Amino acid sequence: MFNAALTIERAINSVRAQTYADWEMICVDDASADDTVERVAAIDDPRIRVIRLDGNGGPARARNLAIAAAKGELVAFLDADDEWLPDKLARQVALLDADAGLALVVTDMRVTTVDGGEGSSVYARQPPVSGIDAWKTLLASSFIATSAVMTRRALLDRVGGFNPELVTGEDQDLFIRLAMIGRVHAISDSLAVYHWMPRSYSTGHAARQARDVIAMVRQHLRQLGDRLSRAERRTILGRRYERLGANLMDSGARLRGAWLMLRAAALGRAPFRNLIAVPRRLLRGAGSTR
Repeated sequence: MFNAALTIERAINSVRAQTYADWEMICVDDASADDTVERVAAIDDPRIRVIRLDGNGGPARARNLAIAAAKGELVAFLDADDEWLPDKLARQVALLDADAGLALVVTDMRVTTVDGGEGSSVYARQPPVSGIDAWKTLLASSFIATSAVMTRRALLDRVGGFNPELVTGEDQDLFIRLAMIGRVHAISDSLAVYHWMPRSYSTGHAARQARDVIAMVRQHLRQLGDRLSRAERRTILGRRYERLGANLMDSGARLRGAWLMLRAAALGRAPFRNLIAVPRRLLRGAGSTR
């Protein structure tokens, strides 16, 4: 939780409404300046614990502290501005209990806009993939939202949890590492809600995201040895360059974004589409005013 006073009660109440009742909730407050902690403390439920941090350390550190404090064999994550639908935990627990080979059980999330309108699902951008090779898809494009995940505590300990060195992409990195040591099961239904609020996607944030995510993916590729063919590596990098390049161009970092999209085309990622998109986005940016 970080300055989540407007949404934290909704998130907590969605956990308390679960049909699966054998849970504990660990709320880590990442040095909020509002009354987030007071709102949680006012909820009378002995299953809820709060860890309050003196300084803001980011989501990876906060989640790792919660994992360390957890007593259960299974772990699920819920961001303070999201919510779960009532059957989410029950369906994920049943799948993990029935199949010891599963490392991750994920679900779709329904996207709701700030005005109450319905947006696309989380799976819309990247169709989900189940099975032992899902990590290959996750390297190229993630279909997993953090609040949609359930995994095993023992596996989180085994892979070392979230990487606190990553400011962005820390969730994608963890899910790739978990998918490499077990199978993924993707539930087709939306069992959680992502509340989308308009945010300024700044040039600085887009640049940091591109830098962190590309470095993270490249590190995985270096460590994989012969588990991927040359063609698979080109496909993974091409898809990442295309998406991150488009984000950069849309945020105002047009030259850096154009370079990534051209690199995607050179790797064989929709070359015609990317070659056409670059000048169009450059012209659109040149005609805009700040």
